[in-house]
Amino acid sequence: MSRTLPFFFVSAFANRPFSGNPAGICIWPSELSETELFQQIASEVNATVTAFLHEQSAGEFHIRWFTPTVEEPLCGHATVAASYVLQSLGKTKDGKLVFHSLGGDLYASIRQEDGAVQLTFPSSIPVPVAPPSNLYESLGISAESVLYCGKNDIGDYLIELESEAVLRAVAPDFAILKGIEARGAIITCTHESPDFDCVSRFFTPQYGVNEDHATGSAHVGIACYWNSKLNKSKLRGYQASARGGVIEMQIEGSSVVIIGQTIQTMKGMLT
Repeated sequence: MSRTLPFFFVSAFANRPFSGNPAGICIWPSELSETELFQQIASEVNATVTAFLHEQSAGEFHIRWFTPTVEEPLCGHATVAASYVLQSLGKTKDGKLVFHSLGGDLYASIRQEDGAVQLTFPSSIPVPVAPPSNLYESLGISAESVLYCGKNDIGDYLIELESEAVLRAVAPDFAILKGIEARGAIITCTHESPDFDCVSRFFTPQYGVNEDHATGSAHVGIACYWNSKLNKSKLRGYQASARGGVIEMQIEGSSVVIIGQTIQTMKGMLT
């Protein structure tokens, strides 16, 4: 590279240091056309996702997301992390941001009372489906432990399991799961703690991330599902990955607002 650019490392959906989902954030000085270079940088950074941003006008950005192996069409946690960075740099417009992406436009704002990032997605309601013959096998679960199986238009299977103990014990065969036609697989159930409405895990080896730490976009489907089951428009979820993540969800008409706290862990220069 013949340029030096500031680079940020921010954890989204983090309620304490070294929790949540880390993302690399880079504000690019020109149009986001250098796909091969972006993929090389993301592979070198080796965060679950690295986001590249280019400012188009005040508070309006083009965004692309790369895992260490492929480009993603949609990523919630890296957009939450990017919103935090842009807020810290004074790049919002009246506390609001618009992101144009391969997966559509996303709208973010900063919650005044605590600085949490609020990210608005279109609803993506799971519909019941018959699971592929090897889906349960790939997750290492029995059909008897499954209370529901559906799929949404993001491409995620959503499976409700009978208990949190079963959910936490799941140990997928990622080689099998990677071959299933989907963006990934969500497993979820009600949480044993009254502090949360639901608990989940998300597996997406199709995009080079076996188990994601805390996934904003997956919680769009999770919010829609538990809204219909619990009749609650405001929900609080815990993603039971090794790092753990806390995600607030709010149903607003045909949209889902995903809300998360952020913690910046590093800032440096990309050379």
